[in-house]
Amino acid sequence: MDWNADLANTQPDAELTSVAYWQQDQQEEGVCTFPFNSCVVNADKTNIALIDSETNRKVVLWLVNHPSSKFPEAITPGEKFLRATLKVMDEETASPDQILAYANEADNIRFIYDSNQKVMKFKVSVE
Repeated sequence: MDWNADLANTQPDAELTSVAYWQQDQQEEGVCTFPFNSCVVNADKTNIALIDSETNRKVVLWLVNHPSSKFPEAITPGEKFLRATLKVMDEETASPDQILAYANEADNIRFIYDSNQKVMKFKVSVE
């Protein structure tokens, strides 16, 4: 899968009142579950914002590692989100744009991070 595809904004910026810090939630509870109804890639293509327009909250998942990161070659949370969404799509391959389009069109979609899992800590659920 080509993770270096030219990702584009799928929707204009929304008026948001708060940011949900999934890392903080998972440290406190071990699990972060965030329902969202749209996702966008920022202008410089460094992160994906999962947006819950009902509560005006968003979760930000980075697509690039910080240059001084301890593991600069590690798979980013944004990439893990895209892979988890691809798994829900039941497809072997898709472009990042196709994955985001699917996530934007899905009903009752939620991002789940479970630090208690040894494998597949990132999940996407669609009901």
